[in-house]
Amino acid sequence: MLAIERRLLMPVIDMEARPVSDTWIDGALDHRIAAEPLVVPIATLVVLSPGEVEEARPIGVRVTPGAEIERLFAMVDHLDLIVIEFPSFRDGRGFTLATTLRGRHRFTGDLRASGQVLPDQFAALCACGFSTIETSASHPPEQWQRALAATGATDRSAGPLLKRLLTRSDTAQQEMLHLPTEAGEPG
Repeated sequence: MLAIERRLLMPVIDMEARPVSDTWIDGALDHRIAAEPLVVPIATLVVLSPGEVEEARPIGVRVTPGAEIERLFAMVDHLDLIVIEFPSFRDGRGFTLATTLRGRHRFTGDLRASGQVLPDQFAALCACGFSTIETSASHPPEQWQRALAATGATDRSAGPLLKRLLTRSDTAQQEMLHLPTEAGEPG
């Protein structure tokens, strides 16, 4: 039996709350069939060289909070999809990671939110740079469409509090990783 398993997922939606086709498969590189779009855990990705990741394209990675993500940053140019898991709707680390990937690391591929995300968080997910969301049985696409309509189709920017929190989180992460801040001083 192959190590590739098709996850039974609810629909994936884009940032207009429309269902989109999802051809990505969670699995293992050594049992890959042709060039199927494959999502691997970050533990698999970090042992590969950038060249091996490039050869494996199309490839995506599933990131869970607390995972060592420094190697992920070096690989973003070789990835087509990054799935960020939210273990709880109260866990904001996924928002910080998304902002960091889009802003500082210029990730241009599909950035997907997965797990415990709520339609009430739609504007924040948009503001942080997510491009797709794996919906759940408890929050089907129709709920996301209502949330989008309630916030206004043209106003999906984050509110001032979220912007302050994201800026604070981004600065804290820079300091933790000893990266230069926007002012150019080491953290």
